[in-house]
Amino acid sequence: MNRKRLKVLFIGVLLGVVYAFLTMLLVQQTHLTVSIGYIFGVPVVLGALPVLLSTENQLKSYMVYMIAPWLSTLTFFYLSFITGFEGLICLVIIIGPFLLLGCLAAFFVRLHTLKTKGDNSKKLYISLSLPLIILLIESFITPNDYYGTVTTKIIIDAPKEVVWENIKNVKDIDSREIETHFIHQIGIPKPLNGELNYEGVGGIRHITWEKGLSFNEKITHWDEGNGFSYDIIVNPD
Repeated sequence: MNRKRLKVLFIGVLLGVVYAFLTMLLVQQTHLTVSIGYIFGVPVVLGALPVLLSTENQLKSYMVYMIAPWLSTLTFFYLSFITGFEGLICLVIIIGPFLLLGCLAAFFVRLHTLKTKGDNSKKLYISLSLPLIILLIESFITPNDYYGTVTTKIIIDAPKEVVWENIKNVKDIDSREIETHFIHQIGIPKPLNGELNYEGVGGIRHITWEKGLSFNEKITHWDEGNGFSYDIIVNPD
């Protein structure tokens, strides 16, 4: 690959990464938990940009433009992770659609550009605004709530009273007490401490986890000696 082609590839990857970061910041500003525009729109831009910046002769080396989406995505993911914008578990979940859609976008944009000899490139440039348009639409849509139930049963060889005391307050948890699984290896922290300030409805149990994560559990139902229910209060930051 000559120097000119490398330069075009580098500029395309750089612009794609900058575009992805700006879109991610917009998603955070609009407080969208999951954005269709971000997950399915941004990878299209990451794949299309290097192709749109290329000349007809450069487009003939199609392998470069199958690699470009991988370079853009992996660079964006790496920078997102080291800067703390995204957790590893989120990146693992979305890497599939990013790589697949990025490669498809690069392939079809290259094919379209070669067929039209660049005549319709302006229309393709306008299509880069598609993720932003989807984000705008999503900001006016209120997602539906979904409620599910998960039941876990664990047999503990201890008197009921002892178990009850350790459920109300779970203090000074050693990380070795919790077996390390895949979810921990990709960034999910382990709990460290849980302390209840009042036994009964209205009480608050403060939970702290590794990596500085913390939240409160507000007691909504209390059945002395048997169990309690609570709502999780999470700091949106």
